[in-house]
Order: sequence, then structure tokens, then C-alpha cells
Amino acid sequence: MTTKSAIPTATEALQAFARRALRPSTLTEQILDRIAARDPALGAYVEVDAQGARRAARAADAAWDRGTAGPLCGLPISVKDIYDLRDHGAAGCGNPELTGRRGPVAQDAEAVEQLRSLGAVILGRTHLHELALGITGVNPALGTPRNPHDPTRLPGGSSSGSAVSVAAGLAVASLGTDTGGSVRVPAALCGLVGLKPTFGWIGRRGLRPLAPSMDHVGLLGRTVSDVALIYRALRDRVEPEELGRRRAAPPLRAGLVEELFRAADGSVQSALGATLGRLTPEAVEVEAVSLRGLEQAVQTYGVIVRYEAARVHAQRPASLGADVRRMLEAGAALSSEEYTEALDRRARFTARCGALLRRYDCLLSPTTRVVAPPLDASSVELDGVSVPVREALIGCTCLFSMAGLPALSVPAGVAGGLPVGLQVVGAPWDEAAVLAVGAALGGAVG
Repeated sequence: MTTKSAIPTATEALQAFARRALRPSTLTEQILDRIAARDPALGAYVEVDAQGARRAARAADAAWDRGTAGPLCGLPISVKDIYDLRDHGAAGCGNPELTGRRGPVAQDAEAVEQLRSLGAVILGRTHLHELALGITGVNPALGTPRNPHDPTRLPGGSSSGSAVSVAAGLAVASLGTDTGGSVRVPAALCGLVGLKPTFGWIGRRGLRPLAPSMDHVGLLGRTVSDVALIYRALRDRVEPEELGRRRAAPPLRAGLVEELFRAADGSVQSALGATLGRLTPEAVEVEAVSLRGLEQAVQTYGVIVRYEAARVHAQRPASLGADVRRMLEAGAALSSEEYTEALDRRARFTARCGALLRRYDCLLSPTTRVVAPPLDASSVELDGVSVPVREALIGCTCLFSMAGLPALSVPAGVAGGLPVGLQVVGAPWDEAAVLAVGAALGGAVG
């Protein structure tokens, strides 16, 4: 199955709107037609709001005609079904019981409200791994979206439908969430760009929580410039220059985390090495670095996310899938002392990341250790060792969610015909450096 699309990127669409070469209503209609034709097989959407999208697109036409278009005016964007929508009720969170009894809500989730205020066209809600507590995207109850590069492969999660909608040209961008990699992992497996900004920078009101100390609003798009323009429009406050963040001039210095690079499959290492080898030293200088305690840090993430999720979902639906139920039960068995100790370990790991990021503008790693596994895979083989799929997919991303650092996944070639993602991690509030390195990497992909 191909992902090639005549649908413009978000950046291209805005340029076409400005030239009067394309109308928002025309683009919205094209995408709605594609959804009708392709989504029955792909399963990206839980709910399509065609009427609301057409109404918003007509308003965007008028705004461009008047010269009052906002920065996202007319962009058709999908939204993960973990956000409340004013006209369509509370989030279903990938659970059939919650989806079946959506209650009314007084207002949109904050990020959705911002999108609408900036002129975006909300297309509808996308599928996700149940309760956002899973990295594969598999949802037996409501349906698993199919990876557009190969429908027999996992899309990644938990923002599975969001990634599939963008990769298949069923939206120009999508609003997802990322607690341990839920934007970056599906971005990597579906050949997209996925951004998790600094923790708390984009407002979370109306976002149904999973692990509140690590839940991030996240974005998916086809290019770095797409996610950059949406991020800059949505961020919650002006850049905090008073925090003393460095403004490095090119070349930017990047530290490639050796332990994470060596843990990836050989084919992933080859694709990443080829991409990094095409970077110009005038833009980005790459050096190998070591980041201690990664195995313990992954375990620490697991304690925190399970403990917090079990308490957020103390009154959980009866219809939960087996994988999510097991994780919540494990979290409920954790003591407050174990949680407090995990928070202390998190602080120490975050400090180690900070020390490296005082020497480098960003850190680099694979986004995932493997390309998209088969839909029914429970494990993958790495260097002759069987590794659980969850570990192979989340082991590089959850570290930096736990630390609250801005992180970007960018396409970095292919392995076996499937996309490979490279992760760029920056210091708090230094999305500028992360996006600059991401743009340079985008230019280096051959």
C-alpha cells in the first residue's frame, strides 16, 4: 500500500491559500473524499465530523478573502480521541464503554480550542491504544488502524489513528498525546515527523489524563516545518529567555547516545548511520556520547506511569483489554514508597540529561529499536535475543518523556522497505534547537 499523496503538506497548503491557488473548502472536500474512500480499510477515524469540517472550511474561505486568516486558517487537522470536543462530547479514550456513553462537555479541550481559534478545520477524532496505555496501537475492541506503508504491520501507539490519518493523506496534521512515546513511536513507524514539546508548554485542560506528571500534548505532520508552524501557534506562553537557554549558532552540536544506538537492530543502525553521514558539518556536528543508567531509567518510567495511571483510572471501565488491565493492576499494587523512590530516580536521571545538554545542543538516538513489527507480534528478535515488542518500541522514547524534555522524531531512511525514525532531544524550552536539527536531518535523508 502506498502513502504517496496529492494532498499538500500543511506548509504547502497555507502557501497555496495565500496565493489563492487553493481554497480551504476545496482541500477539506478532497480530504473528506479520501477519508470516505480509504478509511474503511485503514481505520484511522473513530468519528468524522464532515458537517462541522465543511462549516469551518467555509469560514476559513471567508477569512482568507477578508485578509483576516489566522496562522492555521483552513488546515484540516485530525484529533486523537483523548480530547474533549464541545459539540461531540467527552473523549472516548479508545474504550468501547466510554465511547458508547460520551457525555456532553461545556467546551473543547484547550489545545482543540486553540486550533479552532487559529482557523484550523477539525476533521474528527482518531483511534488510539486503549486509554493511551500502550505503544503498539493495537485495539481489539474498537479496531487497530493499519500502517499505510504495510497494512500487516503495527502503526505504533498510542496515537495510532492520528499517525495513520496523516501518513495516508486523510489529514494534513494531527493532534496527539505523548506520555512515553505515543507521538514519536507512531511517527517513526509511519514515516512522519512527531513532536513532543517541553512538558507543560501546550495547555492540557480537557485532555483525559493517563500519567499526569508525564502527559504531553503532541503533534504529527509530514514535515518538520509542518509541526514547527503548528507548535509555534499553540505553545502556551512566550519563550522563557530568562531561563538562560543557550542560543547556539550553527554548527549545532549533537550527541549521539551510544547505548541507545547500539541497542537498535542492525538495519536501523545502518539507515541512521547513512542519514547522519549526509549531514553537513557546517549545520550539525555529531559526536558519540554516553548516558548512564538507561536500563534503570526505563524501569523507573514503568513504575511512575503504572502508579499514576492506576490512580487516574481507579474507577476503570469493565470492558478493558487484557494488556491495559494488567498494567493498571500492576500499578495498583505499587506502594507510595516505591513511587516516591521512582520520582527520586527520575530527578537524578533528568539531571544527567541536563549535564549532557549543557555540552550539546541536542541528543540523538533511534526513535524505535526496530521498524514496524507485524500486527500480531508479541516479541522481536534483536541480536539473536527475543525482546518484547513494547520494550523494542518504547525504550528510546520513554526516557525523555520522563525527563519532560522536548523530543522530535524525524524520518531517517528505510530498512526492509519500512520507515526508520531518528529522535532529537533538546534542553527544556529549546524546541528551536530540536527543530533546527530536525530540519537539517530532513535535508539529509536520501
